Amino acid sequence: MALNLTPEHVASKEKVGKLNDQIVWEIATTGGLYVNVIAKGASFEVIGTGPHPAIAKHIASQRCPSIVWTKLKKSDSVPFYEYEYLLPKYEEFTNQLRKAQGL
Repeated sequence: MALNLTPEHVASKEKVGKLNDQIVWEIATTGGLYVNVIAKGASFEVIGTGPHPAIAKHIASQRCPSIVWTKLKKSDSVPFYEYEYLLPKYEEFTNQLRKAQGL
């Protein structure tokens, strides 16, 4: 499994945070998946995924507790109990993507 995103699959890409000296990017796909990544040379490292930005950020924050979110949207404020049941699925999906990246 790999995450081969081509420009036609990317709905948006924006800076949403910092992890030490690295920028955290949020990539939204045209299919509705949100992916939080940090640059890794000419590539990137997946740190969180989800069907909603709040889920991707939650998983990224668990993986990298020192993330500082610099751009939050009103829709990011979703109560935990609303998406808690989705976390195991997207934590596993994030792990699979990271494994495919050799992380």
